[in-house]
Amino acid sequence: MSYVARDVNGYLGDVASLGGWATFAEWAALQTGRPALAALLEEGWADAALLLADLEAKAAPGDAESTRAVLAVLARKAEDILLVTDGVEDDGAPPEEA
Repeated sequence: MSYVARDVNGYLGDVASLGGWATFAEWAALQTGRPALAALLEEGWADAALLLADLEAKAAPGDAESTRAVLAVLARKAEDILLVTDGVEDDGAPPEEA
């Protein structure tokens, strides 16, 4: 399983593996004064411009850095918001009745 990024227009790119996201999230949870980063962790999405500012404020150590760098690239590409999901997607269509 992996995490992917989307914006209002759809798929932007791959973010990290499950383990990579966990490592990044551990680091990100310790970063105070970064509301967009906190929103991404708590809600799964954030304003792309604000998130980019939070991500560029400080490099992450070790393996978390590669996920931070990928998220920064994707935040630059995103329109309006950046949404991070585990790749499981609901197409929005109502369920078919049996």
